Amino acid sequence: MPRPVREKILRFDFKFIDVSYDAKNGARDVTDEAVVRLAKGLPGLRTVLLPSANRVNDKGFLALVSHCLDLRLLELTAASTNSFSSTKLSPKALEELCAHPEWAPGLKQLVITTDEENKEFMKAMRALGKQREELVITLLSRSEEKKWGDWQISTISNHYMKGRKCEPEKTPRGILHRYGRGF
Repeated sequence: MPRPVREKILRFDFKFIDVSYDAKNGARDVTDEAVVRLAKGLPGLRTVLLPSANRVNDKGFLALVSHCLDLRLLELTAASTNSFSSTKLSPKALEELCAHPEWAPGLKQLVITTDEENKEFMKAMRALGKQREELVITLLSRSEEKKWGDWQISTISNHYMKGRKCEPEKTPRGILHRYGRGF
């Protein structure tokens, strides 16, 4: 793709709205290697939404935040929180972003798969939130429930600002609200 075209691409997203038996959506087959190529090839991205990206972990996350310096919104979540080998960032990935404030300095919202039971993860997430005071970190828990003979997506989200949990009504304007209450 020619450079002038690549520079105009600001948004890259997958839709994950249907988990019925014949659904063909989400980013389930996207890998870390593909995300690294995406980040290097489209460094001007401002929005990257990869819901259901079960095969993307630290390597892909770090490539996006280190190469896409204009990034404002990043979602990297699993199809289901209980998915085998689901997307979960390690505390080290969050610590690495914390150690490099020059990476994606304008990041306003980070939507990632929850790992609230992991104390090291929560400590790293809170440290990142305290360092980047404008950043809203959304921890997302997603499951698939069978209703009315087919599958439906159920989500629960918790927002954190400045290292603390915040209520949906206190979440700043312009934050992605499409999961759970108010989303």
